[in-house]
Amino acid sequence: SGLGRETARALLTQGKYEVVMACRNVNKMQEVANEEGFNDLPGTYNILPLDLGSFDSTRYLTFIHFHFVHD
Repeated sequence: SGLGRETARALLTQGKYEVVMACRNVNKMQEVANEEGFNDLPGTYNILPLDLGSFDSTRYLTFIHFHFVHD
């Protein structure tokens, strides 16, 4: 959405934050990140799959983030 997009841009522009973009469609979010030029901003970001209707999905996101992304 526009609010999430602008929030991510603001945080990435500051260059002090690691932004985790959790979403249902990782490919679509990567397209948005590319269109918005997030790779050219000083901050870092990760796009991870998440379906809030699934406890397994939430648990998987936590596992992936803290064991692979955050190290």
